[in-house]
Amino acid sequence: MEDENLTFEDGIVFCKHIFQCAVHKTLHGVPEEWDIFYKTHEALEK
Repeated sequence: MEDENLTFEDGIVFCKHIFQCAVHKTLHGVPEEWDIFYKTHEALEK
């Protein structure tokens, strides 16, 4: 396994991506899915 030299910020971005994917998969097919997804995404940007 190669050493990737990831930063703390890289880890945060990765965790945010995983969380956003989990929200998307959990809410798949729910009418409010995109509204909740965008609100979650905006909250994570802060």
